[in-house]
Amino acid sequence: MNVFCLSSAGRKPGQNEDSFIAGGTVSSDGDYQAELKPPFFCGAADGVSGEKSGDIASALALSVLCGMRLTEKTDILKSVMDIHKFLKSEGERRKSANMQTTLCVAAVFSHKIKIANVGDSRAYLYKAGKLTQITRDQSLLQLLYEQGQLSKREKNNFLHKNIILPALGNIHDDPAPELIEIPPLSHGEILFICTDGFSDFVNEETTEQILKRPENLGARLKLLLNRAIMNGSKDNITLLTLTN
Repeated sequence: MNVFCLSSAGRKPGQNEDSFIAGGTVSSDGDYQAELKPPFFCGAADGVSGEKSGDIASALALSVLCGMRLTEKTDILKSVMDIHKFLKSEGERRKSANMQTTLCVAAVFSHKIKIANVGDSRAYLYKAGKLTQITRDQSLLQLLYEQGQLSKREKNNFLHKNIILPALGNIHDDPAPELIEIPPLSHGEILFICTDGFSDFVNEETTEQILKRPENLGARLKLLLNRAIMNGSKDNITLLTLTN
């Protein structure tokens, strides 16, 4: 299976608080391409801004994941909560208590894909020219929308999109990771994972149009990254695609 990853600080000054994982590789800088054989992990983590050491939290979370042995019997949700406990203890040791990160990661097997999600990084399935969000944002925005307190128009203009529910490493409350299982990817299908520095600034229709282009996936990811920056994103941006 082929994985393309692209991570950039974008216009946000300072360090990139995003990280990505692709098999045995964890990085927060530049682009990466590999052909990987299942089982393996791939995904993205976004260190929570406003808390301590978000860049360390995202990289540590994926490094711990990278060191885990992935088999059919692996309890993915337990693995995610083990990362949460590790970040809490490591934050205390480093005197960076409450360093937090989102996590959207796919455990890829030959006959299925399991996607674990905490926070507001997203996984989409691109199929037959249509992009469908697989994960559910764990954010104040999504919660208010589901409760009927925000209309769709108000949701699009909500000022506090950055407020998420408890993330990995939160010392006050435990996160509630979700797990979604999808069939293996067919030819032409793309699993697309991104952080909110992208999804808050590029809509699904535009993403579909760029994914339909004839360039290779690495080139298309660069087009998507540049579109997010052009549309005003000042956050870190990480994009990942998986194809069969």
